[in-house]
Amino acid sequence: MTACKFKSPYYGRACPIPVAVPAFELCACHLLSIGEKHPDHPTWKLSALLASEWPAKIQEQLLKLVEETESNPAIKSHDYAGFWLPSIDLRGTTFTKPVYFNHAVFLQDAVFSESTFGEVACFDHTSFRGDVDFMSMSFEAEASFAWARIKQDMLFSDANFASDAIFADAF
Repeated sequence: MTACKFKSPYYGRACPIPVAVPAFELCACHLLSIGEKHPDHPTWKLSALLASEWPAKIQEQLLKLVEETESNPAIKSHDYAGFWLPSIDLRGTTFTKPVYFNHAVFLQDAVFSESTFGEVACFDHTSFRGDVDFMSMSFEAEASFAWARIKQDMLFSDANFASDAIFADAF
């Protein structure tokens, strides 16, 4: 299978996920970015994609990636750079490896409540377009939201930060 053609602006890492849409050579987790390139196309318009089967496929792909990354000792970190994510629920997830959501776009609500980030959690340059729930979270290492764009509410009630929390130029 062919790998996704996405290259992260963060260290230029290539996406290893197999292609979901051969015409665009993108995996499910990068597919929604097409909506901004084709805003008037009836099939690839972002609102059409969000109303299709793709959000469920993307949620399934992300949960599978989290599980594979946690269980495979050869994979050193969770790298979700540049992912375009619909409504996502990662409630209660334990991440024992560094997590990178750099340049990701959360199009709708994201739930991380009651989760644990055991290593670095990096959301630099991330766009949060819906509400984000980090309630009752545990950040056991540095958490960075530098240059993040937050359009709705970001909730940190009862969150525990054991190390630095960076919000430089976030708004």
